[in-house]
Amino acid sequence: MMDLNHLICVNTPFLITIIVGISIGAIVYGILHRLERRQAHIEDVLLAKTIARKLYESLKEEKKI
Repeated sequence: MMDLNHLICVNTPFLITIIVGISIGAIVYGILHRLERRQAHIEDVLLAKTIARKLYESLKEEKKI
């Protein structure tokens, strides 16, 4: 049977990664939703998507996702 401390130590990095991923997704979704709701220019929406893509790629390179 696993010790509780061992389970916490092993699973904490995965939980942190999931929480960070969800937080980034929520922020990006909020930015895109606000831009679309205000009927912003398409360049602004593309810029937000590009920033989100670059952020996702940088996290993917660091093996966080």
